[in-house]
Amino acid sequence: MEGTGSASEFGGRVLSQQPLSEGRLLNALASPVPDEQWKALCRDGFLPLRGAFRDDLESLEEAVNDIQNKFPFGFKDPHYYTGMQPVPLTTPRNDGRILIPYIGFLDTRLLSPLANPILHDLLERIVGKDFYLSNTWYQVVPPNTPRLGYHKDPRGSISLNIMLDDISTGMGSTCVVPGSHINTPPAAFCMSDIHARHPQEADIVGAAGDGVLFSTETWHARSRNESNRTTRRLFYNFYSRSSRSTTTWNGIVSNDQLEAARASLPREYAHMFKIDPAQTEQLSRVAGNSLRRLTFSRSRHDDLIGDFFYAIHAYGKTPKKDSGFLLPFTTGLTGWRRFSFPEYLGKLKPIPTLKNIYVLLREYLKETFLGTRRTAKNYD
Repeated sequence: MEGTGSASEFGGRVLSQQPLSEGRLLNALASPVPDEQWKALCRDGFLPLRGAFRDDLESLEEAVNDIQNKFPFGFKDPHYYTGMQPVPLTTPRNDGRILIPYIGFLDTRLLSPLANPILHDLLERIVGKDFYLSNTWYQVVPPNTPRLGYHKDPRGSISLNIMLDDISTGMGSTCVVPGSHINTPPAAFCMSDIHARHPQEADIVGAAGDGVLFSTETWHARSRNESNRTTRRLFYNFYSRSSRSTTTWNGIVSNDQLEAARASLPREYAHMFKIDPAQTEQLSRVAGNSLRRLTFSRSRHDDLIGDFFYAIHAYGKTPKKDSGFLLPFTTGLTGWRRFSFPEYLGKLKPIPTLKNIYVLLREYLKETFLGTRRTAKNYD
């Protein structure tokens, strides 16, 4: 079928080697982020970057169109961190959505936004020295696409969303509950219906060429596209080196694609593509008692008991080591506010909590006695 690519594109050639209420900025990354905006990011868990990628927009759209012509229906949902090649769809999804994973490695024009030194410094401030580019994907949300439920993703990372279309409220945008990255249990324990609109929900909206940084620890979802327009966006996810020993794309992209990605950015940014499990193992060592060490041994973002002990040990405390690296599964936002037991406990709802404790117990028993493991997902 003309226009339908094959899975061998991953591991193959490269197409080319080349806050919401605040006022609009001509280019939010033309100069270092002011202190008040850093505080807004720490407080809210997200930061709009107005006009930051407008100069890249034409090149990004050309690259996206080239790739979408090859994969008109996108790919099946990938199995992240498995090394399994993504599978192209030969027919549309029922809801018409298009997902193209690892897209920055198919055309390095899509990595050009990452060459901005101000963005790089901001990312380093959030996820520490020598951070990874963990994932890069493209999403198309057509009219009538339903909501995606509220959730948190694994800790220790930050996501960048670049809008390729003008996106208003109710157009399938990413939505967040401001401030929910600190002192909140997993969303499923606190909401009777994670697919319902939250009363404090903020849609991440803007013009084509706008971006937004958002903490994966916020309660975030995707709104229903109630408009008659299809909307498109690019996502980039960055991990602290102490939190992950690998990336979603490891074992997927070819050496040629990886070298092309490195060559497309300044040499000092090559750390984004460097995988060094030995260094991560060293950085992930945590001093202190056994409970503290256990707390920082994994993300625990969807485990209520683990999340509670993480909150006690992490919030309001500096996440940075003397070396400039971060404690595992923390970010530069973690220390913004102290842990509050009344605030944390007050967000729990009895019935969702009991239901989810049952589900977690069932999953634990499956992992323990049947050897099954939950696969990593990327929801946004």
